[in-house]
Amino acid sequence: MKQSTTNPDKMMAFASNTACGKAIIVGEHAVIYGAKAVAIPLPTLRTELKLIAAPPPSGSNQHRPLQLRKVVADAFKLLHITPFPFEVKFATNSLVGAGLGSSAAVCVALVRLMSSWIGKDLSDTQVARFANHLEARFHGSPSGLDTAVVSCRAPILFQKNMPPQKITIAPIEGKHRWRFVLVDSGVRSSTKVMVKRAMPYFTSHSVQKFSNCAAIVAKALAKGNIMAVAEAMRYIDGLLREASVTTSHLIKIIERLKTYGVLAAKSTGAGGGGCVLALLQPDKAKQQLQKIRSHYGTTNVYEVML
Repeated sequence: MKQSTTNPDKMMAFASNTACGKAIIVGEHAVIYGAKAVAIPLPTLRTELKLIAAPPPSGSNQHRPLQLRKVVADAFKLLHITPFPFEVKFATNSLVGAGLGSSAAVCVALVRLMSSWIGKDLSDTQVARFANHLEARFHGSPSGLDTAVVSCRAPILFQKNMPPQKITIAPIEGKHRWRFVLVDSGVRSSTKVMVKRAMPYFTSHSVQKFSNCAAIVAKALAKGNIMAVAEAMRYIDGLLREASVTTSHLIKIIERLKTYGVLAAKSTGAGGGGCVLALLQPDKAKQQLQKIRSHYGTTNVYEVML
């Protein structure tokens, strides 16, 4: 892509874009080492960026997060746009630092927003690739999974350095929608720290276990086979506990959710905190959701339907 010579004065004075969050069903951590993973978008969790082609108001720089300013500067270079004075605004209803893709949403929204300034129409794959470069500001060496699912806005089977495969979801038993629930543990952890902690566990043998489960889940989602997904989630929960990323606090939440009759529950994302993902029974989902919200509070529980 050649350097843009577009005069900012002749460009749009204002642009905005939004992106969704994500949750991993199978594959966290192992995806870094080449395993397949399955992730789903969270369309109700949105991150919005607004870019104004004008110098920010006097004194506003100190209120703009330094990390976000650096990411915007990276985006200028990555998309070969001549830098110009700007003000950027950020808003989200997602859970920042909870493993639900808030940083990936920022990067995807930013790439789409800034490419629109230069009239460049990017494919989902291009957006994901550029956004993944930007996400290095947040996570060091991200696998590309988060930006891929956020960019595709669809469930995907992902493997590092490979094009993501969108999964066409089939109804359960031909009639029921898939219903998951996310429970916020209230604890936040560093992805970099958790990756370092889990690294010794991920030998070629353990990585293959995750990869095999991801392939099973992708096929099961496409066939409406809920029990296969539940079994894989339960198995992966055990592996994540062995990898020391599922803390005692997360285990307590998982075990409580089981008493409500959920088919499976596991930590999702980097672990150490963040959220627990549970798969609800199709014919009892409403009652199970009510029990979960009654205990954890409506603001800490998020329903996800596919």
